[in-house]
Amino acid sequence: MRAILLLAALALAWPAWAGELPKGLIKVEANVAATRTHERGLVFGGTTNLPSGTKLLVDFGTDKGQLLAREVAVVAAGTYRTATFFANGQPLPAGAYRVRVTTVPGNEQPPHVAALAGPRGEKLIGPLVHAGREGRTLLLQNTVHAP
Repeated sequence: MRAILLLAALALAWPAWAGELPKGLIKVEANVAATRTHERGLVFGGTTNLPSGTKLLVDFGTDKGQLLAREVAVVAAGTYRTATFFANGQPLPAGAYRVRVTTVPGNEQPPHVAALAGPRGEKLIGPLVHAGREGRTLLLQNTVHAP
């Protein structure tokens, strides 16, 4: 319990704290972008410093907030990407899309990821980390522009 409280205190103090990270903590970094495939489908992906094997939940929708799709992507060597998305077999129109990337709960992560990030994400820190009911998770929300 003390370790969890210490990690929580470090996470809260992170913006004011400078220096090397204490051993075992991960200051989460991630980004997301949209690209077109040669079939004109849309793929969302990006880079992250989360461990390979980390499962990410990627939601994307219209700029008005309507959810269009949800998919699990897996981090491999610092990158992740979704499957190719179409709208009823047709290319999605160019424009702005809202994308939300989160880590799936710790109890749904592979054992080696849960060991590195903590069973409830307690080893994750930084401005992209959100503390919620299911523990600490990556929460990246962006509006991306699809070509």
